[in-house]
Amino acid sequence: MTQLLLSPWRAGQTVPADTVVFVPAGGPLTTWAQASTIVIAALLLALLVVIVLMMAQLYRLLTTSNRLLSDARKQMLPVTTRAQTLVDNLTYMSAVVREDLERVHDSVASLTARLNQPSDRVEERIEEFNALLEVVQSEAEGLFIDTASTVRAVREGARALSQPQTRGPDQETEET
Repeated sequence: MTQLLLSPWRAGQTVPADTVVFVPAGGPLTTWAQASTIVIAALLLALLVVIVLMMAQLYRLLTTSNRLLSDARKQMLPVTTRAQTLVDNLTYMSAVVREDLERVHDSVASLTARLNQPSDRVEERIEEFNALLEVVQSEAEGLFIDTASTVRAVREGARALSQPQTRGPDQETEET
């Protein structure tokens, strides 16, 4: 047989006759637990409403900021265009200056190379001239020494001829 069990937990359910059902007695603690559950549910519902309102406010704020950014972009477009033009002009000017500097560098390098060639040639000629001067100097020294010795010999000969000979042939050999 089945009995109809009337309890707040299982209202309207039928239970077989051989089944034992334990229904806790309702006391003040149960009532407080049920009331706190209802309060928590209400607080959660209020929190959900607050979150939805905050999300709506955040959406409005985001929409406003997007609109302001769009307006700022429109207003900044001429400035960015001019800045880009300025950057392009500076890039072109630096390229022109770089090319001119490369040309000047190449010209200076070419001029330096051309100046080094005659300088090397002048150095060779100076070395040849120095060698010639050394030969001339050694020849002049030799000629000077020969001339000096000849002049001395002539002087000695002239002195010997101008003075009478008081010495004999034996004395001459001993002095020399």
